[in-house]
Amino acid sequence: MLSALAVVASIVLILVIVGGVGDDCSNVDGLCMTADRIEIVMIPTLLSLVLAVICGWKTYKVWSRHIRWRPWLFATYGMWMLTTACLLGTSTIAFVEVG
Repeated sequence: MLSALAVVASIVLILVIVGGVGDDCSNVDGLCMTADRIEIVMIPTLLSLVLAVICGWKTYKVWSRHIRWRPWLFATYGMWMLTTACLLGTSTIAFVEVG
């Protein structure tokens, strides 16, 4: 739960610092990759990926000590789903220019 909040907080923090996604796109092919758009996609996705790997490592450590490890496995699955959702959601919003 805290990991998901950390990812969402990083997205909000980046949007506050950067000031949103700018309209300075010179490409006419529909894709727009400026620095502020790449920051909005990469930083939360990398944070989510790191947290998913840490959660997987914690699952392995708990499993190897023969302790109840299923909650950690479910947390790992949740973090991987959050990573995928973060990547798909932010990249679709940031890189595709409509209109």
